[in-house]
Amino acid sequence: MNIDSNLIAVSKDGKYVYPIDSVTGHKTFAPIEYFKKMVESKYGGSIERFVKEYVTRETKKYLAAGYTKEQIKEIAAKNKNLKLPKIAKANKKDERVPKRSKKVRLASSSETVTNAAGEQETVKIYPWTNNPDYFRSAHTPLDIAETSKHACIRPDIYFDNECFGCPYYDICQNDSKYPLKKK
Repeated sequence: MNIDSNLIAVSKDGKYVYPIDSVTGHKTFAPIEYFKKMVESKYGGSIERFVKEYVTRETKKYLAAGYTKEQIKEIAAKNKNLKLPKIAKANKKDERVPKRSKKVRLASSSETVTNAAGEQETVKIYPWTNNPDYFRSAHTPLDIAETSKHACIRPDIYFDNECFGCPYYDICQNDSKYPLKKK
């Protein structure tokens, strides 16, 4: 396929062509091999038809958004090199994506109880404990001796320094605790 330089500008080395958008007049560039494939596949090998019908991707977006060719020309004329600004596209959700289901919460139930004053009171029962006073119970301090029987309280000191410098060494009841060595 021979490219007429009167219809489309070609680079000096012959590796690139510079097609012009038929709507806005914006000049783009493309490698010559890609250009030849595109003219063959989309325009039936006619460069004249390509010159009359070629529009850039951004121009196609404006046309799809409902702008007329005259409106697009006006917008392009206001910008440098007749280049169109990016069009804001509304995010459309893909219908093929399944809808997310809402997380099912654990159902708490209510129970009517008689309190110490003899009045009827509605109390929430939590499903994981069946204890209505679950969140109202008094806070108990952590028993370090009891907790350290099953797990080390400060594993960072245990692994790095073999228990040297651990503030809980005297209280610790862990079977795997190191004998204290002075460093």
